[in-house]
Amino acid sequence: MWAPGTGAPLGPGAAAPSVTTSTWGSSAAPAADPYAGIDPFRTDGTSLLRPPPTVPGAQYRLDAPTGAWGPPPVWAPPPRTDGLAVASLVLGILGLLVFPLVLSQVALVLGIVGMRRVRRSGDQGFGMAVAGIVLGSLGTLGVLLLLGFFASIAWWGV
Repeated sequence: MWAPGTGAPLGPGAAAPSVTTSTWGSSAAPAADPYAGIDPFRTDGTSLLRPPPTVPGAQYRLDAPTGAWGPPPVWAPPPRTDGLAVASLVLGILGLLVFPLVLSQVALVLGIVGMRRVRRSGDQGFGMAVAGIVLGSLGTLGVLLLLGFFASIAWWGV
């Protein structure tokens, strides 16, 4: 038999030396177990574990205190979206695609009014109102450019 860590053989009847390994800064004595001597399955009321419920569903008591979980969640309605902002966006899209002579101007006006209402009330829809203003402005600018083009053709007689 060899002596651990030395490489030298042990003589007959010699006991192996005890080898203790410890990390730097730790004591050689193990820490005391705080749960030593406690039986987790005792039935005298001092157990670490709760006994299983005797009635099915007894663990779901309705009169139980909230404890660490806190109060139950409260449902809140989703934030409202301003209707004028939505109408401005829809009319701005339709004004560019279908009938820009009227719908673009209506989208522009509804977008401005909707943006003011959103700022005042705190509802959702500010971006939709801005998009309606931009699309309405583009449609109105397109209509003005077309009117100017046709007026120049009529003026010059080309």
